[in-house]
Parts: sequence; structure tokens; C-alpha cells
Amino acid sequence: MKARQDFLIIAILVVFSATLLIGGSSLGSGSGLRMGSGSFPRLIGSFSLILAAGVAMRLLRRRWRAGKAADIALPAVHWQSLISISVAVLAFALLIRSGGLVAASFLTVIACTFAQVYRRTTERLALAVGLSAAAVLIFVNGLGLPFQLLPVTL
Repeated sequence: MKARQDFLIIAILVVFSATLLIGGSSLGSGSGLRMGSGSFPRLIGSFSLILAAGVAMRLLRRRWRAGKAADIALPAVHWQSLISISVAVLAFALLIRSGGLVAASFLTVIACTFAQVYRRTTERLALAVGLSAAAVLIFVNGLGLPFQLLPVTL
């Protein structure tokens, strides 16, 4: 079980590092005194890649001592959670401009709640209403961001 968790952590860190390093490569790095916008993503990407290498070394050392160096199993994928979170991100991206912040956040939370099987409908709706209200209070009222709250009518 511990080997699966380590393998999953390594995979997540490598993907995260690659995303930051590739995304930060198109931005200017600046100098030591005046850091550019690409400095921070490159720095965090490099550190997380070093961390992934350290976890991989620990995993291989532990497997080598146990005599199972080539016996690393892949973790199981929870498809329902993966699909519901992906649908939630896609729904938010598609609805934030045309549907407004309230509808986008409400439907995103509803889609995310399907990652867990045991939630009741009333819990899903209460969570969606509460988090949608919190999003409006934080982003529109608190930070003053110019989000459209309700859907655009034709």
C-alpha cells in the first residue's frame, strides 16, 4: 500500500513539475534582483521535481532491500471521482462568462459532490448554495472583482 502511495505522489509531482517548467519557460526569468514572471514557476517546478526524485529514490531503496525492485504495482483509478471533477472544471470554464458566477459555482459544486457516492441530495444542494454564496461574497463583495452574477439573457 505504501508503494502505491509513493508511486502516486511521484507521478503527481512529475506532472506538476513539468507543467510549471513548461509554462514558466515562455515567461521571462529576469535577474536575481528583479525576478521576472517566469522565475517563481521555474523555482517551484524545480523544487517539486527534486522532491519527486527523492521520493523515487526512497521507494527504490526500500524495494531493493525487500528484494522486489521490479515489482511496483500501479494504483487503482477511481473513475467516478476523476470524471466528476473533470466535468466540474469544464462546467465552470464554460459557464463563468455566459452563466454568471452564481450558476457556474453552483453547478461546479454539484458536479464535484458526485466524486463521493454517499452524499444525499439535500447535502449536495446545501453545499452548493453555501459555496456559491461564499464565492459571491468573497470575489464580488470582498475583492471587488467584476464578475457577472446572473446569466446573460438574449
